[in-house]
Amino acid sequence: MTSFVRERRTPFSAAIHLWLGLVAGAVLALAGLTGSYLAFYVQIERALMPGLDGARGVEPSSLEDVYRAFRRLTPEDEGSWNIEVPRNGGVLTARYSSDTTQPLRMVSLDPRTFEVVRDVSWGSTFSTWLYEIHYALLMGPAGEALMGLIGLLIVVMLAAGLFRWWTLGRNAWGRFSFSLRGPPARRNYNLHRVLGLSTAAILILLAATATAMNLPRQFDSVLELFSPISPPPRPTSRPATHAARISVDRAVNIAYRRFPDAELKWVQVPNTPDGAYAVRLRQPGEPGKRFPRTYVWIDQYSGHVLAVQDGLQGTLSDKILRWLYPLHSGDVLGLPGRILVCIIGLMPALLYITGFIRWRHKQRARSPSRSAS
Repeated sequence: MTSFVRERRTPFSAAIHLWLGLVAGAVLALAGLTGSYLAFYVQIERALMPGLDGARGVEPSSLEDVYRAFRRLTPEDEGSWNIEVPRNGGVLTARYSSDTTQPLRMVSLDPRTFEVVRDVSWGSTFSTWLYEIHYALLMGPAGEALMGLIGLLIVVMLAAGLFRWWTLGRNAWGRFSFSLRGPPARRNYNLHRVLGLSTAAILILLAATATAMNLPRQFDSVLELFSPISPPPRPTSRPATHAARISVDRAVNIAYRRFPDAELKWVQVPNTPDGAYAVRLRQPGEPGKRFPRTYVWIDQYSGHVLAVQDGLQGTLSDKILRWLYPLHSGDVLGLPGRILVCIIGLMPALLYITGFIRWRHKQRARSPSRSAS
């Protein structure tokens, strides 16, 4: 009975692994290579553009002055600036978004002189172009959904490969023994097995988290079957007669009162009468280091705290969602995690090459001319 089950199931798992590997595997290889670069794109850009790495260790006199310098670049628009605050000082970069169809604008300033070091739009740089390939294959929302579906196929492909490997081994020695000796076809197959087994768990994790982020509504619906997702706050300021906006520095200090042990990461400054400050902090223990989930929303006139989101609290679904990007990017482990993601990102291309070679070997072995000779 056992041999019959094995004979019936193994070819099916092999076919799934083969054909998904040939199709979805090519996309996985592309996503892996771009992901390897994106794991260190900030450092790469700084190395290639010295202006971005200038003023190291220098902090601005005040964040209000920084905001005013950014604001002078768009005096008539009602868009908002979201300023990223570097941990150890240095060049400050902010993202500008508006209600128009214009792409996201990214501007970097020298913290000493407030001179513009770089002024680009999303998609116009090599890094953001690669990100669009990695995330959506340059196809916009349709590409995001497609990459989410491909992520599911990749999980199935890898699981089928693991099942195939497990059912072929008659014992533990047969499953875990490898040799790079013998004919080229055997060496290639063993190399494919070694690469696949050593990286399968992490590749499945990366593919699963990518699917969850690219198909957020579908993934949220699944999560809510087990635990509710807290709705995002929508705070608004109350305009008062002759009231002026409080400074960015004061808003940050108010946020620190709520989370005194946290580290400032981002601050979004309102530019509409009812807009509110959104101060983004990272508490010790949060998985996301660059993009944490602790927020304090503050009335831009009175300084009252309008809403708070604690990145360490929430429902089970809230906590799962907070782990997705840190796990996918390796940010959860800091530098070692990004190094790991960078290395693992190279593996799908090697798996695709060795898998394609193995497929070609089998095709040649089955060809009529070979059989007749």
